[in-house]
Amino acid sequence: MKKTAIPFVASLVPMIAGICFATASNAQPNVSDQEYCTSLTRSFGMGRAERGFSPLSNDTAVAIAQCRAGDPESSIPVLEQRLRDMGYTLPSRS
Repeated sequence: MKKTAIPFVASLVPMIAGICFATASNAQPNVSDQEYCTSLTRSFGMGRAERGFSPLSNDTAVAIAQCRAGDPESSIPVLEQRLRDMGYTLPSRS
């Protein structure tokens, strides 16, 4: 019984490693935070006429400026919440 287990386990190791390697190589890269932030800011310019123009709040204007300056981490949550409040569907991150 012991003699048959060793070849079986030895044959599993390369197969598992191959599956893990193939899965990692097929993974789609996620959109970077900066690209996602830029797509959020574009959403503020699109469709505002159809939904009724309302001036941007100060926190939204600051978040857009931060995003354009390269600080997506602090601006993404503000922009996402404001877009949800306005009834927009958030763009995809993938």
